[in-house]
Amino acid sequence: MKVKNVLFFLGVSLFGACTNDGVDPAVETISVYGGYEVEREKAFPNLYNYYVASSKNKEYYEVISKGDFILNYYPKGQLLTICADQGSGWLSQYKDIDESDLKKFVDDGVTFDQVSRFGTLDNDLDSSYNSILIETDPFIEVKTNGSPR
Repeated sequence: MKVKNVLFFLGVSLFGACTNDGVDPAVETISVYGGYEVEREKAFPNLYNYYVASSKNKEYYEVISKGDFILNYYPKGQLLTICADQGSGWLSQYKDIDESDLKKFVDDGVTFDQVSRFGTLDNDLDSSYNSILIETDPFIEVKTNGSPR
């Protein structure tokens, strides 16, 4: 009898460990693995291509580099939210971002690092982005499958 109880407990524990409780079904996530620079250079093309090819039935779309950045897009709310270092919190959030803006980032070859440094002295984005990258105030919480905090 004790053996059956132990086996039952182990079976339930293993089943529980196999479920994906940390995944929010409202968020469509693509995880990228590769070199640090390559992932950051391809963040916008990955997000844009993933979003355009999707059925657009999710609330959020994001690119996550394991242990590194999160690039999160909320089409309905027109928000682009970035985390440059998972565990350190969200870095910036930009409002009024639509699909055409994402396409512009891709067409212009904008990298994750350029957007994450936007507004700092070492920013090298052209001034046309001043009218596109407008920060939200106050910050609006978004859903993610990453770990910004």
